[in-house]
Amino acid sequence: MARPVVMVRTLTLTTGTKPFNQRGFTLVEIVAAITVVGLVLAIGVPQSLKFYESQQYRAAIRETMTLLNSARHAAIAKAEAQDVEVSPSEKWVRFGDQVTQFDESIDIAVHSAREVNRGSVGVIRFYPEGGRVVEVLISRAMKIRW
Repeated sequence: MARPVVMVRTLTLTTGTKPFNQRGFTLVEIVAAITVVGLVLAIGVPQSLKFYESQQYRAAIRETMTLLNSARHAAIAKAEAQDVEVSPSEKWVRFGDQVTQFDESIDIAVHSAREVNRGSVGVIRFYPEGGRVVEVLISRAMKIRW
């Protein structure tokens, strides 16, 4: 006599532990997922904002240094004084036709000779022999010395 074949359904990762007619997520699973997402956002968003602000400050310093280096090299190459204009109130730095406009969150201050300044615009003068005396302050007391 042949033995009867019995089908047994074994619970696996594929078949799951829920009855076959029940689908979806439980309330506990949804709350756990929302909690994890909330924690990731609570940590990630403030850090990304700080990183963005840091990048703005670094870009402002980099652009200002590039402009000042251009003026210095032009003064030496042309054998004549070159002026860089800085407007702390309007937040821009200009050398010739190159203008760098800064974000409102960035503060600029220039300490230069009063004789060369033009009203509210500070002037940084570079001389052909490479001489200059100026201090540019950008934002959080970050200093660039020239």
